[in-house]
Amino acid sequence: MSFTGTADIEINGETAFSDVPVILCIFNGNIASLALSHEETEGIFTVPLYDIVTSLT
Repeated sequence: MSFTGTADIEINGETAFSDVPVILCIFNGNIASLALSHEETEGIFTVPLYDIVTSLT
């Protein structure tokens, strides 16, 4: 399952980047991967962020 959209990225409480393209993927129902456009974030986010999904409600 995957979703695409845009997000505003805050760093230290300040909006650093606006309307950044993002892709959220959920694998096996319990692993989430969030990929942020490295071009739009000036290379700060070059690898996806991963986390464990505990509930999809």
